[in-house]
Amino acid sequence: MPNKFELDENFEHFLQKFGRPFTTVDCPLATVEKFRGKLPDRLLEYWQEYGFCGFQQGVFWIVNPDDYEAVLDEWLDQTDIPDNDIYHVFARNAFGDLFLWGEETGYKYKITAAYGWLLKKKVIFEKNGTFLSSVFLV
Repeated sequence: MPNKFELDENFEHFLQKFGRPFTTVDCPLATVEKFRGKLPDRLLEYWQEYGFCGFQQGVFWIVNPDDYEAVLDEWLDQTDIPDNDIYHVFARNAFGDLFLWGEETGYKYKITAAYGWLLKKKVIFEKNGTFLSSVFLV
């Protein structure tokens, strides 16, 4: 579901756990407009409200996808992943993990740079269709 941004559902909990951003860089309106319809509207609202920012002294960052375009191209170059969707880095963590959003498929991949892994997210449902959890597969 590309219109669903998981951080949105628990953002108040996220802010309670991680606190307010400790540093921010304003997001230009041109960047918001460039990614409108490609990334979740709620993420674009966060960009406008908080800018590109870090939490917990740099443990987690909401980032400008343009800054990671070349790096993402290098990671995806030898895969068939770009054949299926157009991906953008929307966040990173202090360990170098990059979180990818597909314009059509949503949050589906994570790059774990420290191990050289490109991980695919798998959502697990109970037999009755209730969401149980999600995991990443190597």
